[in-house]
Order: sequence, then structure tokens, then C-alpha cells
Amino acid sequence: MAEAEISNIPEYETVELNTKVFHVGSFANKWRETLEEGDLSLEEDEKLATVEEEDAKVAKEMGISEETAAELRLVCSVDTLRCAGDDNPNVIPDDTDLVTLGEKKSKQELKVIKKWWSKNSHNLYLWVLQG
Repeated sequence: MAEAEISNIPEYETVELNTKVFHVGSFANKWRETLEEGDLSLEEDEKLATVEEEDAKVAKEMGISEETAAELRLVCSVDTLRCAGDDNPNVIPDDTDLVTLGEKKSKQELKVIKKWWSKNSHNLYLWVLQG
């Protein structure tokens, strides 16, 4: 009878189907071998590189010319993501083509509505009762 009750309990994860046991220390050692010393440090570099040095470093790492690296820096910079009319990065334009920005804008609007509702729900309730 006890076995029948246990079989009714759903199993959400099959053993060794999604996860396998591994040694965490070995995993950390592999990461340390793969990453460079600068990637593991939380401290900022003492020497600030010039734009040309950064372009040369990116070009060397990616195997491209320095002109292409400079072009990538210009195209992929944070300044190119800003809207032309607004300097405020928190303002999302209405005519955006990016889906994620549209979703963020709708969530911001919903947040404002919820905030208004929580502050004015008592007045709204009184208005409904009087109406």
C-alpha cells in the first residue's frame, strides 16, 4: 500500500538526466587555466590605454585590421545607442523598433499605473461608492 502512494508523487527531475556530479575545484581550475590574470582580478588596470592601443589590442585578439577595430569601436559604442532627441537614457522613445525596449517601456508604464492605483485606490473606491 505504501508503494502505491509513493508512485503517485510526480517526479520533476529524472536522476542523472539533467545534471551530473562534477568536482567544483576541477571546474574552477579549468577556468583559471582558460582566463588571463587580468580577467580574474577585480582591480582596475593601473595604466589606462589610449584609444589606439585598445584598437590594436582588439584587432590582435579578433584577428582583424586596426581600421576595422576602430570602426567597430565607433559603431558599437554606448553613444550610438542613445536617442538623437533625448540625452536621458531612462526615456524610451515611442517609435522604437527594438522589442526589448518596447517591453521595458510597457513595464515602466504598468509600474506607474500600479503606483497610481496604490496611492489613489481609496479615492477611487469612494468615487465608485458615491456614483
